[in-house]
Amino acid sequence: MAEVQCPQLWGPDNLSLSSVNLTLNVHKEGEDHMSSRSAAKLLPLSLFVGVSMAAYPAHAVVTYGSTVNVSHDNADAGTRALAVNGSYVHVTWSEDATLFYSRSTDSGSTFGAASTLFTTSGQAGGYGSAAQVATSGSNVYVARSHRPKPKQSSQVFFRRSTNNGASFSAQVQVSNGTLSSNFEGMAVSGNNVYIVWSQSVPNWEVFLGRSNDGGATFFPPVNLTNTSANNSLNSARVVADGSRVHVVWTEEDPAGLKILFRSSGDSGANFGSSMQLSTSGTASFFPEIAADTLNVYVVFRAGDVYVNQSVDGGLSFGTPVDLSGPAVINGLLGVAATGLDVHVIWNEDQGGADNVKYTHSNNAGLSYSTPVNVSNSTVDVSGAVAVNGSNVYINWCDQLEVYSVHSGDGGNTLDTAINVSSSAGGSSAATPVATAAGVHQIWIDYTPGNGDVFYSKGTL
Repeated sequence: MAEVQCPQLWGPDNLSLSSVNLTLNVHKEGEDHMSSRSAAKLLPLSLFVGVSMAAYPAHAVVTYGSTVNVSHDNADAGTRALAVNGSYVHVTWSEDATLFYSRSTDSGSTFGAASTLFTTSGQAGGYGSAAQVATSGSNVYVARSHRPKPKQSSQVFFRRSTNNGASFSAQVQVSNGTLSSNFEGMAVSGNNVYIVWSQSVPNWEVFLGRSNDGGATFFPPVNLTNTSANNSLNSARVVADGSRVHVVWTEEDPAGLKILFRSSGDSGANFGSSMQLSTSGTASFFPEIAADTLNVYVVFRAGDVYVNQSVDGGLSFGTPVDLSGPAVINGLLGVAATGLDVHVIWNEDQGGADNVKYTHSNNAGLSYSTPVNVSNSTVDVSGAVAVNGSNVYINWCDQLEVYSVHSGDGGNTLDTAINVSSSAGGSSAATPVATAAGVHQIWIDYTPGNGDVFYSKGTL
């Protein structure tokens, strides 16, 4: 049996995305289009500390059903991803270099037999990155990078289903480099599919591949960073909303690490110039991004946790705002947005243990609540956040159990935390996807004697 741990959840190892969920896009991604658009005026961004938020009322409003073993085999599952659309629940997970897929057609009550989507089986030295799954209508999309043969460079591959996952097309190579390409993320909006990856050329650059016909065909990749000397680190993130697509990444130049951003308002046909969102002279890294209509939020680490936001669809940004205040920050971040609400979580040292801290805004980032410790743990924990409307779900893994807390009023109050896994053998951090009816969760559970993918649904 593999060693049981509560790993860091944020990042490419655990990714989630669905047409009804906004998460940590979600889970270890031109040319001058902006000049043709009229610039909207950027509202001033300020932070007002002390907005009250009551914690832990006496009752919980989410009820979890029984758990389902989705992978159900003798091998240890690794990275996993989750997407939900209506009654269809789509789960992928890795076992060594092979990526498996299973779906539920009855809202998670039962899951079908696993099928193989990507494999480097029989090819010694084959390598596979974390995958991501996304849905739009009856289409299901899966992307990842792997080495197709030993000693070959890893490339980015894509498969799609047009019948809710009943069958998948043959894999398509989206990247076209001769050196390594590492999958970073995927975003979907309608028939638009965007895939971002870092690629050695030989310095590391961020590339984007796009499809405007539901993944049937892809345009040639576009180098978004296009620097001959600087390196774009493996932290690119992409989010799409309507015809807008936004990409953020960490770039290393002689002056240090900084957060850069590019945006398109015409489904990726043209991108505006790169904008630096971090403050010069301060090492900044681990960006995460969320967007809803014209509001775009980018959070990152620069000693403390900062947010920079746009209210005009990425045309302009304000000044970074410190959300955490002076603190010892560890790990990656999480951000989710819907309407005028934005929710941010991070890992912060509290008495020698990393705890999940949370803040939110209900006015498009004009002010934020005082950060609260939602996990209150004496051991290191990791977290994730998902949102649908006014319903917010914050997860963490504590003492080898998966916990989740829910808010039904946009984060202003929090219900009592629930042990989602209740595992006899230990569990790792869960991936949440929020819907109008509740929340779907997957995690690795070691109760069977090996690490299987378990699933549970919380109903409002």
